[in-house]
Amino acid sequence: MLHFCLVAAATIPIYLIFLCAKPKKTSKESKSKVHKLSAKAQNQPYTDVLCLDATRVVIKGRDKDDYIHASWIHVPDNSCRYICTQGPLTETLEDFWAMVFQEKTKFVVMLCNIIEGGAEKCVLYWPEKNGQIENYGAYLVKNVEVKPDPVEGVRWSLLDIIYKEEIFQVYHVFVTWWPDQLAPIDPAPMVNLYKWVKRLNEKDHPILVHCSAGVGRTATFVGLSVRNKYGVRNSYLFKDMNDGFIVGIDYANVRIRENANTDLIDVIKEMRAQRYQSIQSHVQYLFLHICLLEYFIQK
Repeated sequence: MLHFCLVAAATIPIYLIFLCAKPKKTSKESKSKVHKLSAKAQNQPYTDVLCLDATRVVIKGRDKDDYIHASWIHVPDNSCRYICTQGPLTETLEDFWAMVFQEKTKFVVMLCNIIEGGAEKCVLYWPEKNGQIENYGAYLVKNVEVKPDPVEGVRWSLLDIIYKEEIFQVYHVFVTWWPDQLAPIDPAPMVNLYKWVKRLNEKDHPILVHCSAGVGRTATFVGLSVRNKYGVRNSYLFKDMNDGFIVGIDYANVRIRENANTDLIDVIKEMRAQRYQSIQSHVQYLFLHICLLEYFIQK
C-alpha cells in the first residue's frame, strides 16, 4: 500500500495532463452518429458530452428515435454491467423509465442533487413519499417503501414500475453529499455505499448510475468496479468473502498487489472507450485513489 501511495503521488502531474486534456472530438463524432442525428440530443444541456454508438443503450420498440443519452460499461470479466446516463429531464422522463424497465435494472444510483449551485441538475423523476404514485408517459411508478438510510446522507426507496400490467421492482438510491466536479471529503461513506450496493445487487441485473452529465461523478463511482481483465480467481483476495459478494475494486486491488507501479490511467482509458469523457476532473481521479486506499484500510 505504501508503494501505491508513493507511485500515485509521484505521477500526479502526468494524471493531470491526461485528464485535463480535451479528447479529440472529431474522432469521437464519427463514432457518435446516432447522437449527432437525434433531435433529443440537440435539446440536452451537455452538448459537448457525446454518446458513443457502440455502447449506447437502445430503447426498443421505438419506430423512430430510439436514442437516450446512456452508455453501457461492462466490467472486463462480465461480473457486473453498468448503465451510465445523464440526469433525467422533463422531456426524457418516459425514456428513462422505459430504459430501467427494459434492462431490468435493480438499482438506480443518483449521485447529484436536483438543484446544485442554483442550477437544475435533473428533475424530480420518482415519487418520494410512501404510497405515492406518479405517471411518466406509459409507465406508472409507485413508492412502495422509504427505507432507513443505509449510509449517512443516502436515501433509498423501493419502487414499483408498472407497465402493461407487469410490475418490476427497483431500488432508488439518492446520494446527497457529492458536489459537482469535485469529490467528497471523506471516502469512507462512498466505499461503504459501493460495497452495500454491490452486495445487494443481483448479478444478472445491471446497475444504473447517473449524476447530471453522467460522466464525472457517475464514472468515478463505476470506476471502483472495473476489475482485472485477466481475472485473478481463487486468490487470497477472495478469502473470507460472503457468498455472492464481489469486491468491485478487484481490478486495482489485484494489479496493485501484483505490481506496485500500477496506476489507474489504463482504467480511465478503458472506461472512456465506453462512456465518453468518463471521470471529468483531476479531483475525481485522485478521489478514486483515495477510495482505494480507504478500501485497503477497511480490509
